[in-house]
Amino acid sequence: MYQARFGLKGKPFSILPDPECLFLGRSHHAAMVLLEHAAGERPGFVVVTGGVGTGKTTLLRRVMLRQPRNVLAGFIANPHPRFGSLLGRVLQAFGIETLDVEPLQMIDQLELFIGQLADAGRRALLVVDEAQVLGPELLDELRMLSNIVVNGQMPQVILSGQAGLRDTLRCDELQQLVQRVVADCELQPLGRDETRKYIEYRLAHAGARDIGLFDDEACAVVYEYTGGVPRLINILCEDSLIFAGATNAGRIDASIVLEMANERVRGGVLPLARELAAGERRASFL
Repeated sequence: MYQARFGLKGKPFSILPDPECLFLGRSHHAAMVLLEHAAGERPGFVVVTGGVGTGKTTLLRRVMLRQPRNVLAGFIANPHPRFGSLLGRVLQAFGIETLDVEPLQMIDQLELFIGQLADAGRRALLVVDEAQVLGPELLDELRMLSNIVVNGQMPQVILSGQAGLRDTLRCDELQQLVQRVVADCELQPLGRDETRKYIEYRLAHAGARDIGLFDDEACAVVYEYTGGVPRLINILCEDSLIFAGATNAGRIDASIVLEMANERVRGGVLPLARELAAGERRASFL
């Protein structure tokens, strides 16, 4: 409805992870630098944490896309134990047929695979998303991957998850794994100015004729209600674009964003960062 009206080639605020549309806020840029350096130069484990919706999955997929051709990347999107053996999931991530064998045999399969990659001048990168669901026992299974060293090559492992992952890694049982962590970083929500730049970036990526479609006050309201969390920004901005398209508005101002935020607050489902009294909203933003 709104795409033609605003000259957009697509939906700028989709909540689906899009590695081609990654806005690098300050903490995201720092994480990208650390991840790319560690993945290329420092064998071991890398830990990435951040709150819900801060862009961890998008960042990980961007890192995977930027790997050189000699790197074979495997991705586990949800390592929850109910989805099967973790070692089996690792084999599947690299396209290795699992034979429902014992853990020791799976390790042997991985060792053979790593050796074959090394012989071909290649190496393996394993990315495990949502790793906060893993307990100490399963994380220790992954630690065994660091014992696979063939021809000077070992798998590189990136663990990504919410804050609970850090809490788990601090337990005594995982000291051996923690000593193999060569880098760790934490994604933070965007700041006020970063939120405005994020909105402009997403609009530009979608081909907007006017990247200032959300005026400064509208961007400020978006920040106040979302706390700078990218996924929440996308949801509130998408709502605002739909409303603007339906009402033939030429631009998105603070009143439109406030109306959409109020609707979400009244629904009581989306956890917006701030739920201000109506009078305070007007005094703060209008």
